[in-house]
This record gives sequence, C-alpha cells and structure tokens, in this order.
Amino acid sequence: RSGYVSTSPQYYQELVCDPKNVDRFYSMDTFLHVTEDGGATMRPAGETDKHVDNHAMWIDPQNTDHLLVGCDGGPTTHPVSGTLEVRGGDPAQLAGSHVELTRSDDLSVRAAGVIDERGRFRIETLAGGQVKTGALEGNYQARLILNDEGDGSKKKPRIHKKYLDFKTSGWTVQVPATSDVTLTLTQP
Repeated sequence: RSGYVSTSPQYYQELVCDPKNVDRFYSMDTFLHVTEDGGATMRPAGETDKHVDNHAMWIDPQNTDHLLVGCDGGPTTHPVSGTLEVRGGDPAQLAGSHVELTRSDDLSVRAAGVIDERGRFRIETLAGGQVKTGALEGNYQARLILNDEGDGSKKKPRIHKKYLDFKTSGWTVQVPATSDVTLTLTQP
C-alpha cells in the first residue's frame, strides 16, 4: 500500500493499467501520476506542453511508453513575437502580410502572425479549436505570405521568391523562444 491520495478527487478519477507491465498503472488526477511497482509508490508522471486536469488516456499497446492523455485545456503554447527586418526597404510595405511557421517534424503544425507597419508580428496558433497566443514547442521553418488585398493603388513590394517558401527562406524559429525573433529579408 502507498500513502498516495489524489490531489483533487473529481469525477474523472480512474486508474489506467499498462497493457504489458502489470506493475505500471496511471492515476487520472489533476496532475497525472504513475507507479512502476504495483502502487507501492506513486510519482508525478510529468506534464509538459499540455494543460492539467487529466480526463482520458490511451496507451499504445505496441509501445506502452507512447501515451495520449486528454485534458480540458488543450496543448500549451509559448509566446512568440518578433520583427521582420527589411534590408533595402521599408517594413511598412509588408503590413498586413503574414509570417507563417510550420514545425519541422510535423508539417501539419502551423502558426502565423500578421506583420504591422513597424515589421512587428505576434504568432498565434489554432489548437484544440481555439486561437491561442504563441506556438507549440518545437523547431519551425518560417515563410512570408504576402497580402494581396487592396484596391490596387498600393505598390506591391518586390520580394525574392525564396522568402515565400519554407524550404528556401532560410528562416528558422525555436519555440519556446528565449527572446524576440528577428527574421531578415533582403530586397532585390
């Protein structure tokens, strides 16, 4: 027996057993807990990049170290803001355009931010059906998406095509970012 008591007994409290290791099971708690010794000791499982309040769990039967844990807050995002420096031009000409990020290890994970008149942008992500400030943790490639809106009276900036593609822009962003991101664009 252990002295473990749930930190907040709620309706979602249950034990989820590892399908291969009879001594390992998880406690669906506000903070997920795990035992490796049949319950004699319980320890926090560790939670990064997600909200707490664990409601559901799936354990991959082929690889029991692979867990999917459902919670009511969605994934954690980290703030990302920065500046697009335009060498040989004015960042105001790109106002309304976007900086788009895609995660290097999963191209379906994307985030974007609108560029203002000073070249500043703040990244947002669609996660769990909600727009959240910031991006999920990871290494990202970045590109520029030009704003094609307007009445035609505004002169479109001349931008080298390489900045419009993730593979050729040369821009990378690490999330979480330790400081503001600076992306440099050199005009032809």
